[in-house]
Amino acid sequence: MRISSSGDILWQNNHGNNNYDTATSMTLTQNEDVVVLVGYTRSSSGNPFKYRIWGVDVASGQVLWNRIHGGNQDDESFGVVEAYDGGFNIVGKSDSHGITRVNWLVKTDSQGNVN
Repeated sequence: MRISSSGDILWQNNHGNNNYDTATSMTLTQNEDVVVLVGYTRSSSGNPFKYRIWGVDVASGQVLWNRIHGGNQDDESFGVVEAYDGGFNIVGKSDSHGITRVNWLVKTDSQGNVN
């Protein structure tokens, strides 16, 4: 949702589906044209959560790109900041590494891709 300085709704969109999509954090890019959100999703009930990062156009509210990453167990993201190179640093937790839950930090490019 984008609201004007006078409190009017400029646009309102839903992102995701009915499979437990959750946004947990967002940041505005330095040039203020894209809101980047992170969270987690799963394809259907009972499947593990994957972490999700997506970019939304500030002017229109349309999704510009959407990436889902993760292993074979629950992987969730909880925070995002823009990096100096225009990519993003994401922090979260993972159960996909064969041990009890671990914290992780992932670096993406400006489109949410992990190299």
